[in-house]
Amino acid sequence: MQSSVITRVKILAELDVTENRLPQDGRASLRFQQRHISLRVSSLPTSFGENVVIRILDPDATVKDFSDMGMLEDTQDELLEMASQPNGVLIITGPTGSGKSTTLYALLRRISNLETSVFTLEDPIEYRMSLVRQTQINEDIGLTFSRGLRSLLRQDPDVILVGETRDQETAQLMIRAALTGHLVFTTLHTNDAAGAIPRLIDMGVEPFLLPASLIGVGAQRLVRKLCPNCVHPQEKTDSSFQGLSHLLPEKRDHLTLGESLDWTAKGCETCHQSGYKGRVGVFELLRVNEAYHDVILQKSPSQEIQNLARKQKMRTMLEDGLIKASWGQTSLKELFKVVQP
Repeated sequence: MQSSVITRVKILAELDVTENRLPQDGRASLRFQQRHISLRVSSLPTSFGENVVIRILDPDATVKDFSDMGMLEDTQDELLEMASQPNGVLIITGPTGSGKSTTLYALLRRISNLETSVFTLEDPIEYRMSLVRQTQINEDIGLTFSRGLRSLLRQDPDVILVGETRDQETAQLMIRAALTGHLVFTTLHTNDAAGAIPRLIDMGVEPFLLPASLIGVGAQRLVRKLCPNCVHPQEKTDSSFQGLSHLLPEKRDHLTLGESLDWTAKGCETCHQSGYKGRVGVFELLRVNEAYHDVILQKSPSQEIQNLARKQKMRTMLEDGLIKASWGQTSLKELFKVVQP
């Protein structure tokens, strides 16, 4: 049934069913249980026929707030404080599918109101939002991120969300928008928060513009959550995980750590015997201040920026994940699959 199923999916996504030698991308929408579901379809030719991946975008399944994503309270407060600035650039980084857009949607949901003029440029528009003017990028007719951003600046925006900074022109326009009194949110593909600064410089942004325009950089990953129905402490922790407890931050009022650092789940009917149910984010947030002025101007490598961020008390994704592991939300094995120890 492989070819029949693939043909049906390609028809739904308005792809060329006669073309199976080239990769294709398309979109489809359908109604399921009285809900409108959007699909992003990607096909790729392989030696055994076409491979098709479908990304499901369910508006009802979207995260409503930061706490639903697993963001710790102090990280939420700092992110919202950055987003309350009158102008500047706030970047969220991470690989494809790490929840960057979801974080930015949650942020827009917090700050959008009748008095704030909020615009977005997206490819595609994943979720519709009230009080936000959302524009779909269409490169086939020449509506690129850079062209759309140039036009947006004439629409008197207060806040602009650029779905992804892909090229030099978009990066430069984004920085210029921040310097002329606009608040800009965007995403980048880097391994961690510190890597975003060298990446922007590589894309052609002048280093001397960054200290005045960049507010902060967040990085995130998604890890699978242990099933709450069958989770229990690991009786014998892997020896390679020993000695990690020193990375946990000191206990704070809102941050009570668990007794165990390594948890597991045996599997049950609730999680279909997998041991995991749902996902939770691990985050780090680098706030740019005067301390970063010299390292940015000197075009320092990301490791040097990371070391400085640690001195500025930045909690890394690893530390954030260890906190969630100590709470039994995820396992160390799962955490180290997505975050480099």
